[in-house]
Amino acid sequence: MARQAKIWWDEQKKQWSVWRCGKRERLGKNKNEAQQLFYKLKAKPKVSIRPDPVMAMFDLFLDWCQRNREERTYEFYLERLQAFSRTIPDLQVGELKPHHVQE
Repeated sequence: MARQAKIWWDEQKKQWSVWRCGKRERLGKNKNEAQQLFYKLKAKPKVSIRPDPVMAMFDLFLDWCQRNREERTYEFYLERLQAFSRTIPDLQVGELKPHHVQE
C-alpha cells in the first residue's frame, strides 16, 4: 500500500513541499497556505494520460507480450484485444471509461 502524501519543510529551499507522482511540488513558505494548496492538489489527482488511440496501446502491449511471455499467453491477449478493439475503433486512451471494458 502506498504511503499517504504529506507536506514537509524543505530546509534547502526554505519552503513547504510535497511528493506527488514521483515529483516534488513546491507549496510555498507559509505553512497555512501550503496546507490549503496541498488539499486542493489532493482534490484534483494528477493524471498523465497519453493522447494515443487505445489501439496503439494494445499494439505496444502485444509487442511486449510477444517478446516477454510464452506464445500461448500472447495468443490469449491477442484474441481478446482484437475482439475488444472492434467495439472501440477510434477511442483515445483519455476517453476510455470502465463501461467500455465492462460491456
